[in-house]
Amino acid sequence: MAIEIFTRIGRLVRVKNQKTKTFSNENEEYVAVLVKSGAEVKALLFTDAELSKALARGEKNKEDQPKQSWISKILD
Repeated sequence: MAIEIFTRIGRLVRVKNQKTKTFSNENEEYVAVLVKSGAEVKALLFTDAELSKALARGEKNKEDQPKQSWISKILD
């Protein structure tokens, strides 16, 4: 039975891999985030290794990071 997870756009949540493992290198869980692309909302799935790599890239390139808006600071 699949477990449904509900979240807001932009929030990272840990989700279990619902598919039966067919390969030994498949992850048992992922980190998911919903993002808005135009009018569509899409789900992105990352492994812990992919997130670690992205975090390191963000730390290395601070000048390229977007800034949080003042309204986001209040609402989030």
